[in-house]
Amino acid sequence: MEKKQKWHMLLHKLSMPRKLLLVMKVSFILMFAIMMQVSAASLAQKVVIKKNTLTYEQLFEEIEIQTGIATLLSNRELDLNAQLVLEGEDFELGELLNEVTKDTDLTFEIIDEYIVIRPLKLEERVRVDNQNQQPDNKIVIRGTVKDEKGEPLPFAAIRIKGTTIGTVSDAEGNYNLQFEEQENVILEVSSLGFETAEIIYDGQSTINITLIESIAGIDEVVVTGYQTISKERATGSFSMLDSDNVANSPNETIGGNLESLVAGVQTTIDENGNPQFTIRGTGSLTGAQEPLIVVDGFAIDGGFESINRNDVEKITVLKDAAAASIWGARAANGVIVIVTKKGNKTRDIKISVEAYAKFSDEVDLDYANPIASSASQLQYEQWLWNNGFGSPSYDISNINSTMTKGSELFQKQLEEHIAGGGTGHPEYTLNTPEIQALMKQSYKEQVKEHMLRKAFSQNYNVSLRGQSERNQYSLSVMFNDNKQVMVEDSDNNVLINFRNNMKIRDWLDFDFAIMEQIQNNKSGGVGLRDIQGISPYETLLDDNGAYNHINTSRGLNKTIVDDLHEYVDGWSYDDMTNNPLQNMRSQDYRIKTISTRINTGLNFRIAEGIKYTFGFQYQNRSSEVKNRHQEESYYTRDLVNMYNITDYDAIAAGNPYTITDRQVQNGEVVYQYSNQYANYVFRNQFSLNKTYGEHSFNFIAGTEVNWSESESKDDWLYGYDHDKYTNAIPSNGYVNLQRAYYPAASTANLNRGGIVTYGTNRYFSLYSNIAYTYKDKYSLSGSVRTDASNLTVEDPAFRYAPFWSVGASWQLAKESFVSDIEYINRLTLRATYGANGNVPQQSAQVPIISFIPGTTPYSGAGADYAIINDLGNPTLGWEKVKQFNTAIDFALFKNKLFGSVEYYNKNSEDLVTRVSLPSTDGTSSQNFNVAKMENNGIELNLNAKLRITKGFDWRPIFNFAHNKNEVKEVKVIQIPLRDMIGTQYVENYAMHPLWAYKYNGLNDDGVATVLGKDGIVYDANNNISNTGVHGPDVTWYQGTKLAPTVTSLTNEFTYKGISLLFTITGKFGHHMYVPGFSYGWRMDKMNYHQDLDYIIAGEAEANGEFPIPTETIGNYTNYGQNARYLEARIEDASYVRFKELMLSYRLPQSVISKIGFDGIRVYTHINNIGLLWTANDKGIDPDYPMGASFFRPETTYTLGVNMTF
Repeated sequence: MEKKQKWHMLLHKLSMPRKLLLVMKVSFILMFAIMMQVSAASLAQKVVIKKNTLTYEQLFEEIEIQTGIATLLSNRELDLNAQLVLEGEDFELGELLNEVTKDTDLTFEIIDEYIVIRPLKLEERVRVDNQNQQPDNKIVIRGTVKDEKGEPLPFAAIRIKGTTIGTVSDAEGNYNLQFEEQENVILEVSSLGFETAEIIYDGQSTINITLIESIAGIDEVVVTGYQTISKERATGSFSMLDSDNVANSPNETIGGNLESLVAGVQTTIDENGNPQFTIRGTGSLTGAQEPLIVVDGFAIDGGFESINRNDVEKITVLKDAAAASIWGARAANGVIVIVTKKGNKTRDIKISVEAYAKFSDEVDLDYANPIASSASQLQYEQWLWNNGFGSPSYDISNINSTMTKGSELFQKQLEEHIAGGGTGHPEYTLNTPEIQALMKQSYKEQVKEHMLRKAFSQNYNVSLRGQSERNQYSLSVMFNDNKQVMVEDSDNNVLINFRNNMKIRDWLDFDFAIMEQIQNNKSGGVGLRDIQGISPYETLLDDNGAYNHINTSRGLNKTIVDDLHEYVDGWSYDDMTNNPLQNMRSQDYRIKTISTRINTGLNFRIAEGIKYTFGFQYQNRSSEVKNRHQEESYYTRDLVNMYNITDYDAIAAGNPYTITDRQVQNGEVVYQYSNQYANYVFRNQFSLNKTYGEHSFNFIAGTEVNWSESESKDDWLYGYDHDKYTNAIPSNGYVNLQRAYYPAASTANLNRGGIVTYGTNRYFSLYSNIAYTYKDKYSLSGSVRTDASNLTVEDPAFRYAPFWSVGASWQLAKESFVSDIEYINRLTLRATYGANGNVPQQSAQVPIISFIPGTTPYSGAGADYAIINDLGNPTLGWEKVKQFNTAIDFALFKNKLFGSVEYYNKNSEDLVTRVSLPSTDGTSSQNFNVAKMENNGIELNLNAKLRITKGFDWRPIFNFAHNKNEVKEVKVIQIPLRDMIGTQYVENYAMHPLWAYKYNGLNDDGVATVLGKDGIVYDANNNISNTGVHGPDVTWYQGTKLAPTVTSLTNEFTYKGISLLFTITGKFGHHMYVPGFSYGWRMDKMNYHQDLDYIIAGEAEANGEFPIPTETIGNYTNYGQNARYLEARIEDASYVRFKELMLSYRLPQSVISKIGFDGIRVYTHINNIGLLWTANDKGIDPDYPMGASFFRPETTYTLGVNMTF
């Protein structure tokens, strides 16, 4: 009878190593609040065997002691007492196990942290037998090929130099090379994207090889989103980044590094503090300005927020017509193509964890709110009252006339003067106890203490990647939590990505990916603008901690309101204190956004090099906004009280009165808004990639259907009870409601909501691209695409627009007259020309009207009516952009120095802009295709990878881009002066111009003047913008707001496991408006710019500013609106910025392998370090203007760790 098979679990007698290993792993992971189970061990762990001869049992015990991995095996298959002879002391675990199973019918696997030694399967046995049936003079070398990070490199080529004998590494990076014995054997090892290595064979049976990344060849393929082609054969303009470029900086999104890494990309900050990206200037006046973003072959809506930077494998920025025309109407501003990571290269499951915390410096309140001091403001307010600008407020008719606290005290002096029998105005003085106390007060301390904080964020990122025989899978989860500068403002973001690539059959692949994102934003509804509305001498809290009333330029005069409340009873709310701190604490603004993106695809390999692909993408975004104004907020108290029904005449007469009727009930006021967006894309594509001798072809053709729809609605709730979820409908409806404090004829409407909007966009596209290469040196390319959209037109032909491009490249380095030049490794000339464009989505060829029902629950009974949204323009068509690009790519000195130089010309035609029309046409303006614009530029990208000494490398990256933008034609006869201030397009000037008044001194009446171009002088106390003059005749061009020249320099130094990286950026040639004193004369002007100090000191004219008049000027208010656009307010915006500094350390493999990790990297990162140089001498950061509506980002400090196991 056959014996039962007996299995052994060989565990070391002392179990401490395994327990210690477990404790160390769990401790490490718990530090970052992440619990993951490791299901596969690394074959790269180091094992040191001191004895040359030992038994198999002793060997397995030693492996467990050093790695913590126990061994399972059958005693029938291996004699544990048999002797084993080893050569050397230091081994990788995989090498050791290969030695154990060599010349046996056994193999090994690592399953659930156990080494399982088992018999070979039939197919494995056949393969080994075939390898072993070799003549005795055959030499066999085994080993593993890895990169510098220890990752296995599949499909690396290993050959005997000078021969055709070679092999290729498998999916695990392992290779087996057999050859007949010979002298002077040199192994030549190469892999795509890595430098070729040469190893001298000296009788070793095992040679493990580490390849060094070749920066010049790392991006050997160009991904356009529709296809992947060899970089050598690409004719278009593109820049490529790998995962290391993206992961270097721990930013929440990947957009922050593009400007410093890609020549031609420029980032600007909009008025809300959000970054905007442009590539090679702007191609449209009114259409889309930003580039198209493509993820894994499909265009996505929105920005980079839905992309986990740790998931990015490669980024390709497509800049010209040849590269982008295949994307059609949406690609006129360039395309950013992002490829995410697939499963792990080996069958081991790789788990990566990143965690970091980011701290910021304290916000610079003086920069964010550059206002005059308390003393200066009170001096100016004294001047206003002494010069007749004081406006006394006594009764209810002045209830809307708010004033500063300083003005209230000057009015008190007037009241005391009149009460004492005086007439007219007294001589107003600063020497009163109350004013002297105000002069010593400052708003800043309490604002900093109660409303502001240092921003802080934390980020956790976990990814799992692996593969099986037919599957590659990747799963990542990111959580980010931000505490913003305002105390009540915060947001968090959960981002989940899953990607699976399945090989169903040898001829059929199925791809599936899903992204799910949940974003939550919370705010107190109070921001920097509210802080900027506080007078410098106001304080938020009194000495007892109670809320002070803060006077504002909006709202009611609290002094009059408090007087009314003395003899009018029954108000819904008696306390009418308005305080931004109280408002921030009693308002709850929330936004929740859930986004989903699903990609699927089937890839059919019809024949070798011929493929059919079906692709589908679905995007969905659901946003919900809920803004609660609790009863303690001034917003609610003011609104509810406003609609208390009162007897105005009784109140005006000062008669006691009790309110009995309220149109809006007590309770919270809530605003709700929701939006649903969905997008569907269907794609069918055939592709061919074939080589016939010296002729190579790459061809694609396909169709695409893109359909999106959105629906939104909003609502207002009054008398809302948050606990019961109930609200009260206003008793008299929403329109024509009588307002308290006002005559009965004074009515207003409540915000009513209930509006539902719906929109849809549909596109149909046909596209094709072909590339031909001869002798691997000469390439031609061409692409064509036609897009159709759902434009509202009478003739359907107007819905279509063709886009095309042609290109060529010549690899000079492969020509005989260049290939002999030793220091030239790559030299390629390329050129492209093509056309694409934009669809004018905001306009139509035919009249568009909106139907408005006359009878609604909000408006009451009425007749239905319609309004004209757009009169239509029957000649309206697509905008067109034609681009020419030529470039030289080079790599020199054994690929140590490489880069490219490019020149481009981008002409935009038939641009849509608004044109003024005679009012007799039924409208004052209409959209027409009447503008032309040109962008010319050069770009330089220079890279190097230099070995300073053994183990010490330096990698600099330098980018330079210069763009000249000019509006060539705008068929506008008269440009109103009011349109010149801001962004107005004028022929022969840049698209983003700055125009200013030129100060011309004082006239005979002591009034400031400005000088026009024809010598005409204009009084600054007149409303010049309404004089009907042609704008360019009065204002003077000062330059462009968008920097023509952008540069960056990134340096990375690495020494063994230490890496130091820093980036310096610069922008040159642009200008900016700077804020200044506004010359206000109204009593509700709560503060003034800090330039008031030198204005009061009489230094205005010396600084090119209007001086304060020595006599009262009736229309003095126009000084302010004209002074802000004076030539003196224009500054050169050029600067050089120290953008970031990063120091990281990668722990030695020999150390971390003992605790079960494949890699541990710790780092610190400092971002937005500061300006090294600015052309202006006022301390202004041109990217973040002083006094803007958003806080300037302060320097941030990040501490983080990456772990892989």
